[in-house]
Amino acid sequence: MALSMKFIAGGAVCALTALVLAGCGSSGHQVISANEDCSNCHSTEKPRYELAKPTAGEVVECAPGTKVNVSTGGADAVLCSVVFTSEDGGSFVPVMSSNLGTSDTSFEAKEGVWAVVADEGDASHGVVLVVNPGTATDSAEVNIQL
Repeated sequence: MALSMKFIAGGAVCALTALVLAGCGSSGHQVISANEDCSNCHSTEKPRYELAKPTAGEVVECAPGTKVNVSTGGADAVLCSVVFTSEDGGSFVPVMSSNLGTSDTSFEAKEGVWAVVADEGDASHGVVLVVNPGTATDSAEVNIQL
């Protein structure tokens, strides 16, 4: 009986380690490439939600063509499309679109829903950027300091 308890405990530790390595722990999901799919790492397909405007997490809004200033504090920042995995938009999988670099930078916003994240390898953190023609702003500030 003691041997079976050790086997169960060992299996639980292995499963937890696999989840943490896959970026599914308490921090944000790791940045994935455009040709990856959730089923590559997850035995069942993660739920996906289509959101025009998330209601949870940090959200920055601006109009297309707006200059978006990104402050990274030395972190490797990337612009990503998003796959929302929660109904309120608070959880998402960032899908690599372009590398913004490791210093303060800026880019021109294109219409859609994006994420500007600090890529930490096995995790990420950042903000959702909603670029909507109905939003009147001259600039947007994104701060993704570690």
